[in-house]
Amino acid sequence: MEKERRPRILYLDGLRCIAISTVILFHYFSRWTPPRNLENLYPYGNAFSALFQYGGYGVQLFFIVSGFVITMTLYRCASPVEFGVRRFARLWPAMALCSVLTLLLTRVIPNHSFHVSAMGLIPSVAFFDPDLLNKIFHTGRFEWIDRAYWSLFVEVRFYFLAALVYYCRKERFAANSYLFGRIILALSLVASLLHIQKLDAALSLFFISGYLPWFLIGIAFFLRENKIEERLRAGLFSVGVLSLLGNAALNRSYLEAGLAMGIPLLFLAASRVSVLNRILSRRLLTGVGAASYSLYLLHQNVGTALIGWLSEVLNFRGYASAILAVLTACVVIMMAKLIYAYWEVPMDRLIVGAWKAHMGRAAAMRPAGSLRADEGGVHSMPAPALPRRVDESAA
Repeated sequence: MEKERRPRILYLDGLRCIAISTVILFHYFSRWTPPRNLENLYPYGNAFSALFQYGGYGVQLFFIVSGFVITMTLYRCASPVEFGVRRFARLWPAMALCSVLTLLLTRVIPNHSFHVSAMGLIPSVAFFDPDLLNKIFHTGRFEWIDRAYWSLFVEVRFYFLAALVYYCRKERFAANSYLFGRIILALSLVASLLHIQKLDAALSLFFISGYLPWFLIGIAFFLRENKIEERLRAGLFSVGVLSLLGNAALNRSYLEAGLAMGIPLLFLAASRVSVLNRILSRRLLTGVGAASYSLYLLHQNVGTALIGWLSEVLNFRGYASAILAVLTACVVIMMAKLIYAYWEVPMDRLIVGAWKAHMGRAAAMRPAGSLRADEGGVHSMPAPALPRRVDESAA
Protein backbone atom coordinates (compact mmCIF):
# COMPACT_ATOMS: atom_id res chain seq x y z
CA MET A 1 0.00 0.00 0.00
CA GLU A 2 1.28 3.47 -0.90
CA LYS A 3 2.35 5.52 2.11
CA GLU A 4 0.19 8.43 3.10
CA ARG A 5 1.73 11.50 1.57
CA ARG A 6 2.81 13.84 4.32
CA PRO A 7 2.71 17.61 4.27
CA ARG A 8 5.78 19.68 3.58
CA ILE A 9 7.66 21.28 6.42
CA LEU A 10 6.90 24.80 5.30
CA TYR A 11 9.61 26.66 7.17
CA LEU A 12 12.21 24.61 5.26
CA ASP A 13 10.86 26.05 2.02
CA GLY A 14 10.94 29.49 3.61
CA LEU A 15 14.61 28.99 4.45
CA ARG A 16 15.25 27.80 0.91
CA CYS A 17 13.66 31.05 -0.29
CA ILE A 18 16.01 33.08 1.90
CA ALA A 19 18.99 31.07 0.67
CA ILE A 20 18.23 31.38 -3.04
CA SER A 21 17.29 35.07 -2.68
CA THR A 22 20.65 35.96 -1.15
CA VAL A 23 22.48 33.97 -3.84
CA ILE A 24 20.55 35.74 -6.61
CA LEU A 25 21.31 39.16 -5.11
CA PHE A 26 24.99 38.25 -4.95
CA HIS A 27 25.08 37.08 -8.56
CA TYR A 28 23.06 40.02 -9.88
CA PHE A 29 24.87 42.80 -8.03
CA SER A 30 28.30 41.69 -6.82
CA ARG A 31 29.72 38.59 -8.52
CA TRP A 32 30.22 39.97 -12.02
CA THR A 33 31.87 43.31 -11.38
CA PRO A 34 35.30 44.30 -10.00
CA PRO A 35 36.92 43.26 -7.77
CA ARG A 36 35.43 39.76 -8.12
CA ASN A 37 35.41 39.89 -11.92
CA LEU A 38 37.83 41.80 -14.15
CA GLU A 39 35.04 42.82 -16.50
CA ASN A 40 31.92 44.62 -15.33
CA LEU A 41 28.77 42.93 -16.63
CA TYR A 42 26.17 45.12 -14.90
CA PRO A 43 24.68 48.37 -16.28
CA TYR A 44 24.83 49.73 -12.72
CA GLY A 45 28.47 48.71 -12.27
CA ASN A 46 29.55 47.99 -8.71
CA ALA A 47 27.22 50.54 -7.17
CA PHE A 48 25.46 47.89 -5.07
CA SER A 49 28.26 45.35 -4.82
CA ALA A 50 29.10 46.03 -1.16
CA LEU A 51 25.48 45.54 -0.10
CA PHE A 52 25.26 41.99 -1.44
CA GLN A 53 28.87 40.81 -1.40
CA TYR A 54 28.14 38.12 1.20
CA GLY A 55 25.00 36.78 -0.46
CA GLY A 56 26.87 33.77 -1.78
CA TYR A 57 26.84 32.36 1.74
CA GLY A 58 23.22 31.43 1.11
CA VAL A 59 24.72 28.21 -0.27
CA GLN A 60 25.81 27.31 3.28
CA LEU A 61 22.19 27.64 4.41
CA PHE A 62 21.26 25.29 1.57
CA PHE A 63 23.81 22.80 2.92
CA ILE A 64 22.20 22.84 6.39
CA VAL A 65 18.76 22.30 4.83
CA SER A 66 20.24 19.47 2.77
CA GLY A 67 21.70 17.80 5.88
CA PHE A 68 18.22 17.91 7.43
CA VAL A 69 16.36 16.72 4.33
CA ILE A 70 18.78 13.96 3.31
CA THR A 71 18.66 12.49 6.82
CA MET A 72 14.88 12.60 6.59
CA THR A 73 14.99 10.82 3.24
CA LEU A 74 17.36 8.14 4.53
CA TYR A 75 15.04 7.37 7.45
CA ARG A 76 12.20 6.55 5.06
CA CYS A 77 14.15 4.65 2.40
CA ALA A 78 14.32 0.89 2.93
CA SER A 79 17.46 0.35 0.86
CA PRO A 80 20.35 2.20 -0.79
CA VAL A 81 18.73 1.52 -4.15
CA GLU A 82 15.55 3.29 -3.12
CA PHE A 83 17.56 6.22 -1.79
CA GLY A 84 19.53 6.43 -5.05
CA VAL A 85 16.38 6.30 -7.17
CA ARG A 86 14.69 9.02 -5.14
CA ARG A 87 17.75 11.30 -5.30
CA PHE A 88 18.09 10.73 -9.04
CA ALA A 89 14.40 11.48 -9.59
CA ARG A 90 14.66 14.64 -7.51
CA LEU A 91 17.84 16.06 -9.07
CA TRP A 92 18.55 14.78 -12.55
CA PRO A 93 15.45 15.78 -14.59
CA ALA A 94 15.68 19.41 -13.48
CA MET A 95 19.43 19.50 -14.10
CA ALA A 96 19.01 18.01 -17.59
CA LEU A 97 16.35 20.53 -18.56
CA CYS A 98 17.86 23.61 -16.92
CA SER A 99 21.39 23.00 -18.21
CA VAL A 100 20.06 22.61 -21.76
CA LEU A 101 17.90 25.73 -21.35
CA THR A 102 20.89 27.67 -20.00
CA LEU A 103 23.03 26.55 -22.95
CA LEU A 104 20.36 27.52 -25.49
CA LEU A 105 19.30 30.82 -23.91
CA THR A 106 22.84 32.08 -23.47
CA ARG A 107 23.38 31.40 -27.18
CA VAL A 108 20.24 33.35 -28.10
CA ILE A 109 20.84 36.36 -25.83
CA PRO A 110 23.46 38.54 -27.57
CA ASN A 111 26.56 40.30 -26.27
CA HIS A 112 27.43 38.57 -23.00
CA SER A 113 30.38 36.73 -21.50
CA PHE A 114 28.76 33.36 -20.74
CA HIS A 115 29.78 31.42 -23.82
CA VAL A 116 29.94 27.72 -22.93
CA SER A 117 30.26 24.84 -25.38
CA ALA A 118 27.92 21.86 -25.45
CA MET A 119 30.73 19.89 -23.75
CA GLY A 120 29.64 21.66 -20.59
CA LEU A 121 26.55 19.46 -20.52
CA ILE A 122 28.66 16.41 -19.64
CA PRO A 123 29.92 17.46 -16.19
CA SER A 124 26.67 19.31 -15.48
CA VAL A 125 24.29 16.38 -15.99
CA ALA A 126 26.84 14.04 -14.34
CA PHE A 127 27.16 16.34 -11.28
CA PHE A 128 30.92 15.96 -11.60
CA ASP A 129 33.60 18.61 -11.26
CA PRO A 130 34.83 19.61 -14.75
CA ASP A 131 38.33 20.34 -13.43
CA LEU A 132 38.64 16.69 -12.40
CA LEU A 133 37.38 15.57 -15.80
CA ASN A 134 39.95 17.80 -17.49
CA LYS A 135 42.70 16.21 -15.40
CA ILE A 136 41.47 12.68 -16.07
CA PHE A 137 41.18 13.16 -19.83
CA HIS A 138 44.08 15.63 -20.20
CA THR A 139 41.95 18.29 -21.80
CA GLY A 140 40.56 21.71 -21.02
CA ARG A 141 37.24 21.35 -22.79
CA PHE A 142 35.03 20.53 -19.81
CA GLU A 143 33.35 23.29 -17.81
CA TRP A 144 30.11 23.81 -15.95
CA ILE A 145 27.22 25.08 -18.04
CA ASP A 146 26.81 27.54 -15.16
CA ARG A 147 29.51 28.02 -12.52
CA ALA A 148 26.85 28.00 -9.81
CA TYR A 149 26.62 24.23 -10.36
CA TRP A 150 29.79 23.69 -8.29
CA SER A 151 27.68 23.17 -5.17
CA LEU A 152 25.89 20.18 -6.73
CA PHE A 153 29.17 18.26 -6.80
CA VAL A 154 29.44 18.94 -3.06
CA GLU A 155 25.84 17.81 -2.54
CA VAL A 156 26.14 14.45 -4.34
CA ARG A 157 29.28 13.58 -2.40
CA PHE A 158 27.41 14.26 0.82
CA TYR A 159 24.58 11.98 -0.38
CA PHE A 160 27.05 9.18 -0.94
CA LEU A 161 28.75 9.65 2.45
CA ALA A 162 25.45 9.94 4.35
CA ALA A 163 24.03 6.83 2.67
CA LEU A 164 27.22 4.90 3.40
CA VAL A 165 27.09 5.79 7.09
CA TYR A 166 23.34 5.15 7.33
CA TYR A 167 23.09 1.81 5.56
CA CYS A 168 26.15 0.35 7.27
CA ARG A 169 24.15 0.32 10.50
CA LYS A 170 20.90 2.22 10.57
CA GLU A 171 20.31 2.23 14.29
CA ARG A 172 23.75 3.80 14.85
CA PHE A 173 23.44 6.49 12.20
CA ALA A 174 23.64 9.40 14.67
CA ALA A 175 26.56 7.87 16.59
CA ASN A 176 28.47 6.95 13.44
CA SER A 177 27.84 10.37 11.89
CA TYR A 178 29.25 11.97 15.02
CA LEU A 179 32.32 9.72 14.97
CA PHE A 180 32.84 10.23 11.22
CA GLY A 181 32.52 14.01 11.56
CA ARG A 182 34.98 14.17 14.45
CA ILE A 183 37.59 12.10 12.60
CA ILE A 184 37.37 13.96 9.28
CA LEU A 185 37.29 17.42 10.82
CA ALA A 186 40.13 16.61 13.23
CA LEU A 187 42.26 15.39 10.31
CA SER A 188 41.34 18.52 8.37
CA LEU A 189 42.45 20.71 11.27
CA VAL A 190 45.76 18.84 11.51
CA ALA A 191 46.30 19.18 7.76
CA SER A 192 45.65 22.93 7.97
CA LEU A 193 47.88 23.50 10.98
CA LEU A 194 50.77 21.45 9.60
CA HIS A 195 50.23 22.58 5.98
CA ILE A 196 49.91 19.00 4.70
CA GLN A 197 48.48 19.94 1.32
CA LYS A 198 47.98 16.42 -0.07
CA LEU A 199 46.02 15.32 3.01
CA ASP A 200 43.97 18.52 2.91
CA ALA A 201 43.22 18.00 -0.79
CA ALA A 202 42.23 14.37 -0.24
CA LEU A 203 39.92 15.22 2.64
CA SER A 204 38.32 17.96 0.59
CA LEU A 205 37.83 15.76 -2.48
CA PHE A 206 36.57 12.58 -0.85
CA PHE A 207 35.03 13.82 2.40
CA ILE A 208 33.98 17.43 1.57
CA SER A 209 35.83 18.52 4.71
CA GLY A 210 35.38 22.23 3.96
CA TYR A 211 31.57 21.91 3.87
CA LEU A 212 30.95 18.88 6.09
CA PRO A 213 30.28 20.99 9.23
CA TRP A 214 27.21 22.56 7.61
CA PHE A 215 25.74 19.16 6.74
CA LEU A 216 26.43 17.84 10.25
CA ILE A 217 24.53 20.80 11.68
CA GLY A 218 21.62 19.94 9.38
CA ILE A 219 21.66 16.31 10.61
CA ALA A 220 21.63 17.59 14.19
CA PHE A 221 18.59 19.76 13.45
CA PHE A 222 16.72 16.77 11.98
CA LEU A 223 17.45 14.69 15.08
CA ARG A 224 16.34 17.59 17.25
CA GLU A 225 13.15 18.10 15.23
CA ASN A 226 12.22 14.45 15.76
CA LYS A 227 13.50 14.17 19.35
CA ILE A 228 16.12 11.54 18.58
CA GLU A 229 19.49 11.00 20.28
CA GLU A 230 19.62 14.13 22.45
CA ARG A 231 23.27 13.69 23.44
CA LEU A 232 24.47 12.84 19.95
CA ARG A 233 22.55 15.62 18.22
CA ALA A 234 24.15 18.08 20.61
CA GLY A 235 27.51 16.54 19.77
CA LEU A 236 26.92 16.80 16.02
CA PHE A 237 25.89 20.42 16.36
CA SER A 238 28.90 21.23 18.53
CA VAL A 239 31.36 19.50 16.20
CA GLY A 240 29.96 21.39 13.23
CA VAL A 241 29.94 24.83 14.85
CA LEU A 242 33.30 24.41 16.59
CA SER A 243 34.90 23.27 13.35
CA LEU A 244 33.57 26.36 11.56
CA LEU A 245 34.79 28.61 14.38
CA GLY A 246 38.19 26.90 14.25
CA ASN A 247 38.46 27.58 10.53
CA ALA A 248 37.43 31.19 11.16
CA ALA A 249 40.17 31.50 13.76
CA LEU A 250 42.78 30.02 11.41
CA ASN A 251 41.69 32.44 8.68
CA ARG A 252 41.39 35.30 11.20
CA SER A 253 37.96 36.01 9.78
CA TYR A 254 35.31 37.61 11.95
CA LEU A 255 32.90 37.19 9.06
CA GLU A 256 33.31 33.41 9.03
CA ALA A 257 32.90 33.33 12.80
CA GLY A 258 29.69 35.33 12.54
CA LEU A 259 28.31 33.08 9.83
CA ALA A 260 29.24 29.96 11.81
CA MET A 261 26.94 31.20 14.55
CA GLY A 262 24.40 33.22 12.59
CA ILE A 263 23.28 30.73 9.94
CA PRO A 264 22.60 27.88 12.42
CA LEU A 265 20.82 30.33 14.73
CA LEU A 266 18.58 31.38 11.82
CA PHE A 267 17.67 27.74 11.23
CA LEU A 268 17.01 27.22 14.94
CA ALA A 269 14.85 30.33 15.13
CA ALA A 270 12.88 29.24 12.06
CA SER A 271 11.90 26.02 13.80
CA ARG A 272 11.32 27.40 17.30
CA VAL A 273 10.21 31.05 17.10
CA SER A 274 6.54 31.00 16.16
CA VAL A 275 6.47 34.46 14.55
CA LEU A 276 9.42 33.66 12.27
CA ASN A 277 8.00 30.22 11.56
CA ARG A 278 4.72 31.74 10.41
CA ILE A 279 6.51 34.29 8.23
CA LEU A 280 8.66 31.64 6.58
CA SER A 281 5.57 29.47 6.05
CA ARG A 282 3.76 32.07 3.96
CA ARG A 283 2.87 30.98 0.44
CA LEU A 284 4.86 33.76 -1.22
CA LEU A 285 8.08 32.43 0.35
CA THR A 286 7.32 28.72 0.26
CA GLY A 287 6.38 28.90 -3.43
CA VAL A 288 9.81 30.28 -4.29
CA GLY A 289 11.50 27.89 -1.86
CA ALA A 290 9.84 24.84 -3.35
CA ALA A 291 11.14 25.83 -6.80
CA SER A 292 14.56 26.90 -5.49
CA TYR A 293 16.45 24.01 -7.11
CA SER A 294 15.42 24.91 -10.66
CA LEU A 295 15.81 28.58 -9.80
CA TYR A 296 19.37 27.95 -8.61
CA LEU A 297 20.18 26.10 -11.84
CA LEU A 298 18.73 28.82 -14.08
CA HIS A 299 19.36 32.16 -12.46
CA GLN A 300 23.05 33.10 -12.86
CA ASN A 301 24.16 32.95 -16.49
CA VAL A 302 20.73 33.45 -18.02
CA GLY A 303 19.78 36.22 -15.60
CA THR A 304 23.05 38.16 -15.78
CA ALA A 305 23.10 37.93 -19.58
CA LEU A 306 19.49 39.12 -19.72
CA ILE A 307 20.23 42.12 -17.48
CA GLY A 308 23.08 43.21 -19.76
CA TRP A 309 21.04 42.73 -22.95
CA LEU A 310 18.02 44.63 -21.62
CA SER A 311 20.21 47.53 -20.57
CA GLU A 312 21.58 47.80 -24.12
CA VAL A 313 18.18 47.51 -25.77
CA LEU A 314 16.62 50.07 -23.44
CA ASN A 315 19.79 52.19 -23.21
CA PHE A 316 19.40 52.07 -19.46
CA ARG A 317 22.41 52.77 -17.22
CA GLY A 318 23.23 54.01 -13.75
CA TYR A 319 21.57 53.40 -10.40
CA ALA A 320 18.06 53.25 -11.82
CA SER A 321 18.98 50.36 -14.09
CA ALA A 322 19.00 48.11 -11.00
CA ILE A 323 15.28 47.71 -11.69
CA LEU A 324 16.34 45.44 -14.56
CA ALA A 325 17.83 43.01 -12.04
CA VAL A 326 14.55 42.96 -10.12
CA LEU A 327 12.55 42.35 -13.30
CA THR A 328 14.96 39.64 -14.41
CA ALA A 329 14.73 37.93 -11.03
CA CYS A 330 10.94 37.89 -11.39
CA VAL A 331 11.26 36.32 -14.85
CA VAL A 332 13.60 33.53 -13.76
CA ILE A 333 11.45 32.88 -10.66
CA MET A 334 8.40 32.39 -12.86
CA MET A 335 10.37 30.11 -15.18
CA ALA A 336 11.56 28.06 -12.20
CA LYS A 337 8.05 27.77 -10.75
CA LEU A 338 6.74 26.51 -14.10
CA ILE A 339 9.58 24.00 -14.36
CA TYR A 340 8.92 22.84 -10.82
CA ALA A 341 5.18 22.37 -11.38
CA TYR A 342 5.24 20.90 -14.88
CA TRP A 343 8.59 19.09 -15.00
CA GLU A 344 10.28 18.52 -11.62
CA VAL A 345 7.27 17.14 -9.76
CA PRO A 346 5.82 15.06 -12.64
CA MET A 347 9.21 13.55 -13.52
CA ASP A 348 9.92 12.77 -9.87
CA ARG A 349 6.62 10.94 -9.57
CA LEU A 350 7.10 9.20 -12.91
CA ILE A 351 10.58 7.87 -12.09
CA VAL A 352 9.77 6.81 -8.53
CA GLY A 353 6.46 5.32 -9.67
CA ALA A 354 8.16 3.33 -12.44
CA TRP A 355 10.74 2.01 -9.97
CA LYS A 356 8.03 0.97 -7.50
CA ALA A 357 6.10 -0.76 -10.26
CA HIS A 358 9.24 -2.61 -11.34
CA MET A 359 9.93 -3.70 -7.77
CA GLY A 360 6.33 -4.84 -7.41
CA ARG A 361 6.51 -6.95 -10.57
CA ALA A 362 9.84 -8.42 -9.51
CA ALA A 363 8.46 -9.32 -6.08
CA ALA A 364 5.38 -10.94 -7.63
CA MET A 365 7.53 -13.12 -9.90
CA ARG A 366 9.76 -14.47 -7.12
CA PRO A 367 8.86 -17.67 -5.29
CA ALA A 368 7.32 -17.21 -1.87
CA GLY A 369 9.93 -16.95 0.85
CA SER A 370 12.73 -15.76 -1.44
CA LEU A 371 14.66 -12.71 -0.38
CA ARG A 372 16.50 -10.04 -2.33
CA ALA A 373 19.60 -8.36 -0.97
CA ASP A 374 17.87 -5.01 -0.68
CA GLU A 375 14.77 -6.51 1.00
CA GLY A 376 16.45 -8.48 3.72
CA GLY A 377 19.64 -8.96 5.63
CA VAL A 378 21.56 -5.85 6.58
CA HIS A 379 19.57 -3.53 4.31
CA SER A 380 16.20 -4.55 5.75
CA MET A 381 16.92 -3.60 9.31
CA PRO A 382 14.14 -1.29 10.44
CA ALA A 383 15.06 2.35 10.64
CA PRO A 384 14.84 3.94 14.06
CA ALA A 385 11.26 4.88 14.78
CA LEU A 386 10.45 8.56 14.50
CA PRO A 387 8.22 9.96 17.21
CA ARG A 388 6.65 12.33 14.73
CA ARG A 389 5.92 12.16 11.04
CA VAL A 390 8.50 13.62 8.75
CA ASP A 391 7.98 15.48 5.52
CA GLU A 392 8.15 13.27 2.44
CA SER A 393 7.60 15.86 -0.25
CA ALA A 394 10.35 18.34 0.63
CA ALA A 395 13.18 15.91 -0.06
